[in-house]
Formats: sequence, structure tokens, C-alpha cells
Amino acid sequence: MASMACDTRLVHHDGVQESAQLLMCAELVSEGRWDVVAGQAHRRKVFLCYVLISYGRVMHRIFA
Repeated sequence: MASMACDTRLVHHDGVQESAQLLMCAELVSEGRWDVVAGQAHRRKVFLCYVLISYGRVMHRIFA
């Protein structure tokens, strides 16, 4: 699982797949697992992924 790529591409046809990839990315980033994701995605993309997850959680709390 930890070797799963952090894919920030939008997956319009499969929102569940997109969510799973973003959550995996967020978990790896929050654990500081740069060694896992560095070879699969540029750090800027990983950081963007983390920002998107954080933003999504805030929006979920506001509009839930």
C-alpha cells in the first residue's frame, strides 16, 4: 500500500479511486514518508496533494 503512487490527476469517472489516492498521499505525507513518494511524484505535487486534502477536510467541516 505504501508504494502506491501519489496521483494528483482528476479522475472524473471514478471519484472513489481519486479519493483513495488522495487519502493515501495525505497519509504518507503526514507520516513524513518522503522516501516512499519522492521517486513516484515530484515533491511539489505531493505538497499540493497535502494542501488539497487539508482544504477538503476544512470544507467538509464547514458544509457538513
